[in-house]
Amino acid sequence: VANSRLKQSVPPFLHNTLQASNSLRPCEMVRGPAAVSACLVCCLLWPADASRGEKRTAAPSPLALGRSLAREGITPGALRAPPSALLQEDAPGYAELTDRLRSSIVRIQNIETLVNWFEPYGESPEAGAVGTGFAAELVTEEGRVPSKAQEDPVFVTNAHVVRNAHTVKIQFPAVGQEEFDGFVPVIYEDHDLAVVKLVDPGPFLQYLKQMHASLRPLPIRKHEEIMGQTVAAIGFPLGSSTLKLSTGVIAGTEFMEGKTVFQCTAPISPGNSGGPLLVLGDLVSGSNKEAQEMRVVGVNFAATTARMAENVNYVIPAVHVEQILRKFQSLEAKADRQANSGPHAVTLESLAERKPPGQQQPRLSHVTMKLAPIGALPVHASPALYAFGGCKEGVFISQVAKRSALHNAKPRVEEMSFITAVDGVSIDSFGMGRMKGRFLDDPVPFQTLMQVMESAEHPVELTTCKDAKTTKHVVSMVFRPEYEPGIRMVTEPHFDPSAVDYEVFADVTVMQLSQNHIYMLMEAGAVPPSYGRWLLEDNEESPRLVVSKVQAGSYASTVLQAGMIVTSVNGHNASTLAEFREHFEPSDGLWRLGTERGSLLVVSFAESFAMQLAGVQQGRRYLLTPAVLQAAQKHGLVAGADQQQSTMKLAGLFSQMLNDAYAQGQASTQKHGGEGGGGAGGEKSKGGGKPAGGNEGALPKGVSMRAYRPSFPDKKSDKAVTSIDFAFGSRASASAASLEEPFSQPPHDAQPRKTRARTLL
Repeated sequence: VANSRLKQSVPPFLHNTLQASNSLRPCEMVRGPAAVSACLVCCLLWPADASRGEKRTAAPSPLALGRSLAREGITPGALRAPPSALLQEDAPGYAELTDRLRSSIVRIQNIETLVNWFEPYGESPEAGAVGTGFAAELVTEEGRVPSKAQEDPVFVTNAHVVRNAHTVKIQFPAVGQEEFDGFVPVIYEDHDLAVVKLVDPGPFLQYLKQMHASLRPLPIRKHEEIMGQTVAAIGFPLGSSTLKLSTGVIAGTEFMEGKTVFQCTAPISPGNSGGPLLVLGDLVSGSNKEAQEMRVVGVNFAATTARMAENVNYVIPAVHVEQILRKFQSLEAKADRQANSGPHAVTLESLAERKPPGQQQPRLSHVTMKLAPIGALPVHASPALYAFGGCKEGVFISQVAKRSALHNAKPRVEEMSFITAVDGVSIDSFGMGRMKGRFLDDPVPFQTLMQVMESAEHPVELTTCKDAKTTKHVVSMVFRPEYEPGIRMVTEPHFDPSAVDYEVFADVTVMQLSQNHIYMLMEAGAVPPSYGRWLLEDNEESPRLVVSKVQAGSYASTVLQAGMIVTSVNGHNASTLAEFREHFEPSDGLWRLGTERGSLLVVSFAESFAMQLAGVQQGRRYLLTPAVLQAAQKHGLVAGADQQQSTMKLAGLFSQMLNDAYAQGQASTQKHGGEGGGGAGGEKSKGGGKPAGGNEGALPKGVSMRAYRPSFPDKKSDKAVTSIDFAFGSRASASAASLEEPFSQPPHDAQPRKTRARTLL
């Protein structure tokens, strides 16, 4: 510090201290913890008699240093103290609040069943994750939400912490590691938030009483954030079992994934998700003027993983916490914990096993909160564009989607117009507006301004201009069923089993196409880049069917592959599983499946039907799909709708039929030396025939069809019958399937394959 080159960098308040030493020489910087403190004065000094070549460590007199610092109003402790310590000295109540904070944070564990989007009937491994949550209550002029937070607490966390979880466990580490069952009554995917409650608050409250502890909800109230405010993130990073706290500042705002969020420098890691971000030392007097509260800025949810990025962490603003708590309040009166239990609450396990409704496991109440899509395509407005539209301000809207809030506004927002204001906030030519007291007074997109109302049910007032005429619109952001696209993203298949429903026939699995399929196929490189066209708004509007799996080694695998889009079944258009099942039975005995690219699979319906039921008898109950069962019931093979009884009866009938046919085929092989080949309708030719429908080689080589009359017991008497009505789609003809020529190989055993479990925090 005494070096002549460094004198300019010496703080004024240290000049007297440094001059007090008459033996200053060029010095070396000290390394170690002391070097971190501001303006260190402990350094290595050369002695007056440097000729001896000796060095000694010296420092200015502590008394002299203390006096110099005191004159500047700075204490030595403040030089080394972190921001939190400074706040503790300025705010005596901060230490107490820090201790109270431990009584607000919970550790949340979830277990979900992973879905195989291409073999939904396969083994479903489970995965678990750990996140953070906090007890919360909304403070409003009308009161607090929930009204009985101490008797039945409400916890807030991120949606991705509890998404699709069939099991939720809540821990209160401030007291111990005891686990309590929880459930998710409301999930808010648009802003990655969820409300978690205890299945039974009784044991939890009793546990707190025994441990002489209490739960203190953090209040959610309106307040203004300031850039540079010191904040703290608290949670369980990397799934740790004890609470961790990190500090930083509010760095700014960022528009990402369709929402505006805060950026902060308080480090967070996987496991911190769902924890609160709090303003340190910002104490607010409670309603009784005695209690003190800490302000909740928002909920930690993500940190960037980009290269060269440091301390870039993201926080969901508290206004969206207010929205989900108000939604919970509106549902609280009807939130019976068993509201959604019953026969209609189908689980994935029941779906894979094809269990009847009475055997399905009940489920707790679960509501998805969604905002309506805005549906506007904004374009930066230039002077020429203003002249074209006859307006002077606002952002230009070139298109308005039909499935959108703007299209359903009153009156409808027209294309080729300008949005000039949202709830009184002016919008500039870039589509940005500044909302006083929100988002650090930064400009934010008009889409954000349409999502920050206190309650999602509150309408938004939009002002537009077109042809020099100003119009005011009332826009509802409440999501409607008609907003759902035909090809959608399924985030919680556990609560939406229809999304993973399927049909299997002729070694081909067909499902309703979802965005999950599209992204997974494209990431795996299993489809060309053009496959992404199904994500375009015009293409995703209508539902589609997709081939999710083709059994390896089967004939179907030579015609179809996973990812192909199904367009027709037996000559009828089919875009949903309901249409697939409606047209499942062919009228001519040949089952056909057509794709968008022109591929056509043609097989014998009777043969494939018999093989499928034989597979059911072998234990593959997932093969007894609704379409197969419906066909069997239609032709009197079963009398009731009980799938378990139907499985046993059909399996017995068709297994015997298939075994007899296979044995006959083997005998035919010995007789004819393996020569043969048959086409549709019994026409023979060497090397295989070409069945109707133009699909080359629709039947395996050496397979032909003819009438077969096995003997089965009559369901109405003890007499034997010599035929079964297999007039699929037509009562006029009666024929049964058999194999005159041999199989190219015995029926394969398509057992479900295991999938790998991946745990993501």
